[in-house]
Formats: sequence, structure tokens, C-alpha cells
Amino acid sequence: MSKKLTYEELEQRVRDLEKAYASRKQTLYEFQADVFQEVLENSLDASYKRNLQTNTYDYLSPVFTRISGYTPEEMKAFPIDIILDLIHPKDLSEVNRIIAESMSGMAGTAYQLEYRFRHKKGEYVWLLDRFIIMEDVEGNIATRIGCVEDITDRKQLKMALQASEKKFKQISENTPAIVYQFKMSHDKSFSFPYVSERILGLMGVSAQEVMRDASNLINRVHPEDLEMFVEKVMISASNLTPYHEIFRCVKGETTVWVECRTTPTPMADGSILWDGFFLDITERKQVEKVLLESEERFNLAITGTGAGLWDWDMVNDTVYFSPQWKAMLGYEDHEIENAFSGWKKLWHPDDVTRIEEALKDYLDEKTTKYEIEHRLRHKDGDWRWILTRGDIIKGSDGKPSRWVGTNLDITARKQIEEKLIQSEALLKSSIESPKDMTMLSIDKEYRYLYFNQVHKDSMIAIYDSDIEIGMNLLECIPVEEDRANTKINYDKAFAGESHSIIQEYGESKRFLL
Repeated sequence: MSKKLTYEELEQRVRDLEKAYASRKQTLYEFQADVFQEVLENSLDASYKRNLQTNTYDYLSPVFTRISGYTPEEMKAFPIDIILDLIHPKDLSEVNRIIAESMSGMAGTAYQLEYRFRHKKGEYVWLLDRFIIMEDVEGNIATRIGCVEDITDRKQLKMALQASEKKFKQISENTPAIVYQFKMSHDKSFSFPYVSERILGLMGVSAQEVMRDASNLINRVHPEDLEMFVEKVMISASNLTPYHEIFRCVKGETTVWVECRTTPTPMADGSILWDGFFLDITERKQVEKVLLESEERFNLAITGTGAGLWDWDMVNDTVYFSPQWKAMLGYEDHEIENAFSGWKKLWHPDDVTRIEEALKDYLDEKTTKYEIEHRLRHKDGDWRWILTRGDIIKGSDGKPSRWVGTNLDITARKQIEEKLIQSEALLKSSIESPKDMTMLSIDKEYRYLYFNQVHKDSMIAIYDSDIEIGMNLLECIPVEEDRANTKINYDKAFAGESHSIIQEYGESKRFLL
């Protein structure tokens, strides 16, 4: 039978057990603390505990050194005004606002804020600070416990993406074409994931309306062209071939001619995405119509009126120029000698060789007809483009005796043709060879905001100017005449005149504006 313990012995046994329990509890606490400390020190985020009553840090994990360059000891030694001075001035007011809000809020509420913090090396890093406020046993605000994450790479990536999107939008909104993405889902439904704002001016519907519902644009295709439009889209989708079509759209009471060029790309989800653009060619179609009507009037004039008649008596070497022939050049009937020399004196120096070769080739029967466009000097000193056509009449001996023909002033047509050539050159550059298109953006001080590699290469090739962002465009053009013309063109653009210029430099043509 075991010995009965005395009260004193039992009391000692209890004390021994309590001591052993306390020792084991301390060991477990120290183990848990070591594990927690190891987790904190190996975390990607920097944790902290700030005593709000003393306004000092009770704890800062070593991760702060990696994030800020400062050791926990250095951070603990900083007074609050030094710490606030390390926050970017543009972010400080928001930081103070959130902290003040947390101090007056409910304990346990989570807060977060983003700000820039000056690294020990001098540069700023972006930090994401997430924390909660804790109370003491008496219910007073006591500590702020949180963790800080370095989000510099994420912010830089986001800002780069935003800058890229802004640059793309700026370019797309300032180019004559309407840039868009057109999508056909696997169920054959259509949508526009993106369309530039210029669509409003072309078709009278906003980009937001089109992106919300594709029918807002598709329904504006002219009823007579809609079936063709859809059919060509389906062919492009089936063959994955580029889509190029000209069709009409209805804008209120007017009809707009649109040229569409786009390239399809099959997507992983079975849909097809087209990247392309619309171009308003209404003016071009009107010019083409004017040209056609002009040709018709020209043929009627040749057939029915004999306007601008000339008749060369090749035997006696005399020429009759009708009053209309002389009037189209601003001369009275008596002011031009009725002789071959009277005509020759009006030739443009650059056309002399061409005219003489055309005359000789026709006389030598190397060509079956005589037809040439050349310039004649108007009485006012300007040069007029003239279309000359004629036929030789042979005598009974088979030799040429008379050469009869007509002149037609085609100056207006040549000017229109030149505009068409410029328009086609711009269109071709934009559509068929986008890699050759010069694209740039400048501010009102002519400083470069953006340019592509083609423009940079062009400036080097033409002017030996190695341009950089921020440089003054005009100062990069050493040729005074080119610099003056460039300034005039951009001043017009700044004044709100939307236009394109193809400027000649030496033997090449460069897209300038």
C-alpha cells in the first residue's frame, strides 16, 4: 500500500507539475514563435507591427531590406516625419487620408493603399500596403498590423500597357481611316470588339453603340449592297483570305462610299477575328464620276462642236487656229500667229522633246494616232494642260497634205488626277505596305511625342538626322525650304485642317503628314 502523502508533499507535487507544464508551454510557444518568425522572414511580403500609442514599430520583418533598402533597425530609428518624407509627394495626401480613416474606423477592418516609396538607392518603388487596426484590452486603438508587397513590376507593366493603349488610340483617332476589329463567333453572330471614334463622323453612329451591338453598323450598309457585304465576309471566313470591298452606307439622308480592307485570324475558341479599317472614299467616287462625265462631254465636244480646231496646211506650212483654240489660252484671235511657230512658242520647255517625238513618230507612221497631253503658256503666264488630237489627210500622191485636229483644255482634269494619284498613293501606303508608312505625333511646339521606325529611317536617309523623342521636328530638317513647307503643313493641321501631304524630296516621295 502506497504511502499517504502529506499536505505539504501534495502541495510540492502540484508546484512541480505546474512548473513542468509552464516549461513545456514556453517551449511550445518558443517553437511556434520560431516557426512564425521563419515564415515572416521568408515571405515575399514585408510584415510589420506599429505601436500607434508610441508611433514606433514594434516589429519589421527583414523583407523590408529587400523592398526598401533599409534594414528593420534603420526603419525603427526613423521618426514619423522621415518616413512620410520617403513617400512620393503625389501619393502622400492619399496615404494620410487612408491612415486617418483607419484610425477613426472599426477595429479589425481591412485597409489597403498603393503608394511610391523612395528606395535607399534613390529611385521610387511601388508598394501595396494592406493592414488592420487592433485595439488593446481596454478598447483603445493600439496597433496597426500589416504587410507590404513590392508591386513595382506590376505597376510598370500596367503603365506601359496604358501608354501603349493611349498611343494606339491617339494614332487610330488621327489617321484618316477608321480602325476596327470585327468578330464572327462560332454561332455566326457578329460583334465589334473595337472600333475607333472616327466611325461617328463616317456613319453617324458612335463607337460605343457599335461595340455594344454590331447591328448598329451593319444595318447602315446600303440595302442594295448588304447581301454582297455579308457574302464576301463569309467567303473571307471560309477561306481565311483578306477581305477587300467597296460598298455604300446610309448616313441619314446621304449615301457614303466606304472602302473596307481587313485580314482574318482564326481564334482558339472557333471564332474569327478581322483586323482592318474603313476608309471614306465618297469624295474619290464623286471625282471619278466627274471625270467620267468630263470624258463624255469631251467626246460630245469633239464630235459636235470642233472646239479648239487647228488645221495645218503642210504643203504651204501655214496653220489655222480657231478663235476658240486661242481663247482657251486667253488670247484674242490676232494675238497668235497662224503658223507652226506660233504654236511652238507656247510649248512648255519640259514638253518640247516629247512633242517633237510624238510628231515625228506619227509622221513616220510609228504610231497609228496622234494624241498628246502637254502644257501651253496661257496669256496670264500660267501653264495650261492641253489634250491635242489630230489626223493626217493625204493628197492624191499619198503624201501628207493637211493635219487637222482639236485642242481641249484638261487643266482641271489633270489637277483632279494629281489629287487622285496622291490619294491612291496614301491609300496604297496605308493598306498594302503599312511597313512603309511614316507615322508620327508632335506637340504644338513641334516636339516629337512619337514616331515609328520608318519615319526615323526616313529622316536619317533624307536629312542625316538621327531623331529622338522630345526633339524639335523643324530643327531636325536642315533644308530651309523643306522646313518651311513642313511648318506650314503642321500649322494647318494644328488649326484643325485634316489633310494629307505627299512631299517630294530629291528623287523620292515621302509621306509627310
